[in-house]
Amino acid sequence: MEIRVLGPLEAEHEGQFLDLGGPRQRLVLAVLLARVNEAVSTDRITEDVWLDDPPTSARQTVQAYVSTLRRVLEPCRAGTLTARPGGYIAQLDEASLDALRFESLVAEGRRHVPSDSAAAAEMLREAEHLWSGDAYGDLTASVGLITEVSRLGELRLAATEARIDAELALGRHGAVVAELEAL
Repeated sequence: MEIRVLGPLEAEHEGQFLDLGGPRQRLVLAVLLARVNEAVSTDRITEDVWLDDPPTSARQTVQAYVSTLRRVLEPCRAGTLTARPGGYIAQLDEASLDALRFESLVAEGRRHVPSDSAAAAEMLREAEHLWSGDAYGDLTASVGLITEVSRLGELRLAATEARIDAELALGRHGAVVAELEAL
């Protein structure tokens, strides 16, 4: 299973897109993915999804959304969403979540810029190709996602800058001129 957030939120397993539900249910998943591998309290999820106007049934609604998401995700990858005292955790690795893979490629590529520009450029190019739009692009902005969307956007720009540095170190000045002008 692969979950993508570097563009519209989507999940795919064996060539089939998974139904992640309606906007609020998708937002619950997005809040968990924005803090992947960290426990997120039900109160935090409620605040991020409903802002200042949660319904009285918000806690039960979050539980229902997570339960539904589990039924969709668990057959593809066990342990993706698990309950924690007072909340939930989305447990994924870089093979399952594009944002984690992106961060790993960027870190590795940036490490290679001074010593192996060709490898750095390749890794950073691969990282850039993971994007298909704005992070979490199909979801209404939520307080919980604004920080993560901004962080990922800044990392995307840093990856582009590092790749261009690597391309320049390889003498590919002509190849990056148009891109630099656009930036």
